[in-house]
Amino acid sequence: MSRSQVMDLGLTHISHLQSVRVLELAYTPITDAGLGFIARLKDLESLGLTATNITSDGLTYLAPLTELKELWLNGTDCGDDAVESLLGFSELMLLGLSGTSITDKGLQKLAGLKNLIRLYLFNTDVSEQAIDSLRKANPQLRVKWKRQGPSRPEFTLADWVDLSVAEEKKDPTESAASESKALPTLQNPTKELSEVEFWDIIDLLNWDEEGNDDAVMEPAVNFLSLKSEKQICAFQEILTNKLYEIDGEAFAREIGKDSFQGQDKYFSREWFLAARCCAVANGQVFYEEIVEEPALMPKDLGFAALSSLAPRAYRKKTGKDFTYLPCKSEQSMSNLDLWPSLN
Repeated sequence: MSRSQVMDLGLTHISHLQSVRVLELAYTPITDAGLGFIARLKDLESLGLTATNITSDGLTYLAPLTELKELWLNGTDCGDDAVESLLGFSELMLLGLSGTSITDKGLQKLAGLKNLIRLYLFNTDVSEQAIDSLRKANPQLRVKWKRQGPSRPEFTLADWVDLSVAEEKKDPTESAASESKALPTLQNPTKELSEVEFWDIIDLLNWDEEGNDDAVMEPAVNFLSLKSEKQICAFQEILTNKLYEIDGEAFAREIGKDSFQGQDKYFSREWFLAARCCAVANGQVFYEEIVEEPALMPKDLGFAALSSLAPRAYRKKTGKDFTYLPCKSEQSMSNLDLWPSLN
């Protein structure tokens, strides 16, 4: 029911369906008044309320949902005063609070959710110290949040010299030689590696080692290297498709202080690629929300190392360079359909 026009009273039509386990209402106009009807679904395990009109006060109506394991409140008017209600969901395993007004004060109390294993806090004002404290209290918890990015290794001096947004010209003989050695392109990569497997590999990224890209990537690289060569190529094909899908002006305008502001302004295509990699690296739920709502793009954050995951895994497996050429390009401004100002 996400992105539908269902209103509060419309929820009365589903409130008697006791077999419902998953309910998605993201980007709908429901308010606190509709939560009482949802609360009748007492066996509900997953509830999506991203970008709805609910508030912290309304969460009290959801108290009967004691079996709830996933709750998505991204972009809602919920803050520290919502925490008391959240603590009532003792079975909660995944919680999305990105784009809310939660602060360090409220975050400390979330340590009471002992079953919580994944917490999303993008675009919030929580501090690194509060995150570390919560991780110590709940060692099993992985927090995905607004990570600091004081340095950008992919931001080279060349970025500052070339102010053009046109594609770089490549040596045709170099391209021809590269293509002649390329591994066969997969037209249907999910025959080799499913979407579920792709996202499972992404979830292996170890953010506890943040700041050391090699260590963050290591579990995923090791796992992917155990797959067949075709499956490694399939991973790269799927990743490139994901990056291509969010290679658009609407997304580029939402990446923080270095956002795209028109062709007459400086814009780093390399940094936009890093930002898109960050969007994928933070998992399926976050990525799919960004596809639906570009404003949720990570702000001033990048993880360019993700584009090297398949090449690293391939070299680890074969000892050879990875010469696979995907159907689409990961390079910024390749998806011209999503760049109206360039057409």
